[in-house]
Amino acid sequence: MSYDIYFCRNEPTEFQFGEVVSWLHRYPHFKGEGESQLIYQNQDTGVYFLLEWSEPTQGQESSIPPGVYDTGLSLSLNYARPTFFAFETMPIVEALAAHFGFTMFDPQREPGVGFFSSEELVESWTKSNKWAVESLAKDNDAFFRLSPDTSTGFWTYMNGDYHSLKKELEGPDVFVPRSAPPTFRWMKIGGNKNEQEASSNWHHPACHAGSASNRGPARRQIN
Repeated sequence: MSYDIYFCRNEPTEFQFGEVVSWLHRYPHFKGEGESQLIYQNQDTGVYFLLEWSEPTQGQESSIPPGVYDTGLSLSLNYARPTFFAFETMPIVEALAAHFGFTMFDPQREPGVGFFSSEELVESWTKSNKWAVESLAKDNDAFFRLSPDTSTGFWTYMNGDYHSLKKELEGPDVFVPRSAPPTFRWMKIGGNKNEQEASSNWHHPACHAGSASNRGPARRQIN
């Protein structure tokens, strides 16, 4: 189950997927998959999404509304993911559309055709993601949820703070762990009261490395 965006043009002009591949080289974390797919995967934050090209269709066989022309390029971003997946993805989507003069078709919103800012796309994805999460939670007693503040704090740390802290502080006496949000707080949907909440505390991002056992995030389960 994914959130999809289709890239279109107002005129039936020729489009080459290779142009997108070349332009996206300015962004890290993209990897080609065959001749028609680009996968974005950030190992630091865990964010990933898919850009895919296929032969465009028009007329009754096309899912694209009349008035715009399908380029064959589309984006897929999975649901049931933290909101920072959209924070990281949508600025790239906006920049891509602006550079190539694309109009977007977002079937998850109404009206669904236009040029949408990254903020509008985040809002659209978040609304659909909330529906998807609630739907999945109803059918899954072991469904866990991370609070927005905690997940965004983790993303901020891993998307920038980690690298700057590592450059500034890490040395013989200080170790900066790759993954160290101050507190994870998971909410379990369903189950008894004792099962509904658990949290794990981690070391502060700058940890003294007095022994080998300290060289990593220390976890303590709180019951």
